[in-house]
Amino acid sequence: MCLELHGILPHLWMIQPVNHGKHLKVGSYPKITLNNGIFPTSAYTKQDDSIVITTTTTYQQKNATILPVYGPQSGDWFVAAYMSYWDERVQQQGLGHKCRYSIGTVALWSQVDNIENISVGYQMTFQTSTTTTYYKIYIPSGVWSFRLSVWNCNFLLHNIQDIREPCIETMSLKGRALPILNHLYRKESKYLTTNASYTFTELSPYEDSYYYLLVISKSVIEFNVKVLPSIQHQSALITICIQRDRIPKLGNLHSCQSETLSMNLSSLNKHNTNFSIVYPQPGTWYIISHMICYNWNGKSVHCQYGEISMIMNVRIRKCIFSDQKPCGNHGICQEIQKNVLHYATCNCFKGYTGWDCTDISNTITAISSFMSAMLLILSNAFFIPAIYIAIKRKLYAEGLVYLATMLFSSLYHACDQNGGQFCIVKYEVCYIDLFCSFFIFQN
Repeated sequence: MCLELHGILPHLWMIQPVNHGKHLKVGSYPKITLNNGIFPTSAYTKQDDSIVITTTTTYQQKNATILPVYGPQSGDWFVAAYMSYWDERVQQQGLGHKCRYSIGTVALWSQVDNIENISVGYQMTFQTSTTTTYYKIYIPSGVWSFRLSVWNCNFLLHNIQDIREPCIETMSLKGRALPILNHLYRKESKYLTTNASYTFTELSPYEDSYYYLLVISKSVIEFNVKVLPSIQHQSALITICIQRDRIPKLGNLHSCQSETLSMNLSSLNKHNTNFSIVYPQPGTWYIISHMICYNWNGKSVHCQYGEISMIMNVRIRKCIFSDQKPCGNHGICQEIQKNVLHYATCNCFKGYTGWDCTDISNTITAISSFMSAMLLILSNAFFIPAIYIAIKRKLYAEGLVYLATMLFSSLYHACDQNGGQFCIVKYEVCYIDLFCSFFIFQN
């Protein structure tokens, strides 16, 4: 699959290119944090299927970013784009220029038709007709593991080079996506000679999904395939593994295997734990727990507990935290509806970033923020001498204009600082400041 992205700037008065970030993900929305914001510590972000690219919007509409995706998974793909930070200060309506940005996408793909099916539990013989051949195996729900064996490979068309060449030059097995020859790791591809056999073993396969077998040979060959589908003075450590669409497996040292969400509970010092899965992908999520008991010196022993109670609470939330304050004290949870897409995200107050609005790396202290706003507002006191001189010379109209300008300029600066925390009027009222300035120049 190949995705072509077009960024367009229709207004030529913008002389500064704008950086765009684009995220591509299968199955669900991609996770995005603007300006390097951080996720909460309870959110799992290490393993993510998102494809991230950064482009720069230019004036030429012909410029496009091409993103190839080799062997994409089947299903819905979601593309999200965002622009880098821009100045959001209050400006007079109608005097400035509004820049409207747009992005267009074109998806092109090539597919393999008429893929032969390998039945589970039966020995089958296949004959290739092209250099590259794909086969598919359906793995139903409830299969904990399976083995795919390939053997008895023979050449049907012989030539002199067949003596030195392997019968199958490359073969690879992959779940939910077609294995691509030029994008395989060395350990993912195998070769097979005429008198050899090889067995692929999947200990924790994707359930209710197709696996695809890639076979590459320079000659017409024939081969066989078969798929075969189990407390006293002690402390307890519980390892919890979570994985989507396949039953997770435990690794070494009380941890889960790679690409698996994990949590640990201890009867000594860690009785509670939690984490969030941001924009979970659809499917069946499996949770397994494993308990190991230790004696007083930390040695693994046989568990003497009759049973251990563990309460598990799985909830769906709009944003990160509970429904009372979904984004904590420094943001609000916004639900966004765009056509058929519906999602929620945290809109952080000024100075706070991150997925849950807890990143304070860009914030300033409350005293500094207050002093900055007060100094800017009090700077309008320089109008007082002009007002005094105008009244003394009986220029009452001019004095009134200066007074109105001072008042509305103070209101304008109050609304323009700290995200509008000191604003006491509507934003439309602030525009009077500009009209008063026009009267000053006319006078």
